[in-house]
Amino acid sequence: MTVAGANTAVTQGGAAAPYRGLPILAAMAQCGRLNLAGLISERLPLEQINDAVSHARIR
Repeated sequence: MTVAGANTAVTQGGAAAPYRGLPILAAMAQCGRLNLAGLISERLPLEQINDAVSHARIR
């Protein structure tokens, strides 16, 4: 991943440093370089939270 000309590695789990990675991801989302809308596959009301968790586990 490259942000403002610098190479940046963002990991999930392991040696992740959220205090470092999250601001980078937020900046990328704000400037349009990270499509967060593409990560949303379905929207459910809070009353259907159990269905949402079940759907997430299946995928």
